Amino acid sequence: SDYHVPGCRRGSGHVVLMCAAQPAPDDIVDQLLQAVAELDAVRIEWDTLSNSHISDTVALQLQARMSAACEFWEECEFGNPASTFMVPQHSCSNALVVAHSNATRAIIQAELARLRWLLRCWESVARDEQASASQPSIPGTL
Repeated sequence: SDYHVPGCRRGSGHVVLMCAAQPAPDDIVDQLLQAVAELDAVRIEWDTLSNSHISDTVALQLQARMSAACEFWEECEFGNPASTFMVPQHSCSNALVVAHSNATRAIIQAELARLRWLLRCWESVARDEQASASQPSIPGTL
């Protein structure tokens, strides 16, 4: 009853790629690798985006790039890396399983970078509001 993907250690817990027993088409692996590269680039941009871009088009563009990188996988016959709930921690020699795991990891890391940026923005807004509220008002000035 336990399904085993050739080239992977038993008990890896990765059941998303049930059909990975067949050799992976190189184009699928290449597309996964391209998505990983794009998501890594987006993650780096989220990590370096300043807090002042909270309503900027840069943030909207990054979000659109993340969505575009993940869009293809919604109908993927090998499973959507964005809906995978875990990334296997065991080594595997199956190129498709490795690429799929890397895509899942890249999606999670890009989303975490986006959330860290949002947190930085909200912290900045809160600091600004606190600083303006703590300054005493001078009579006769606006």
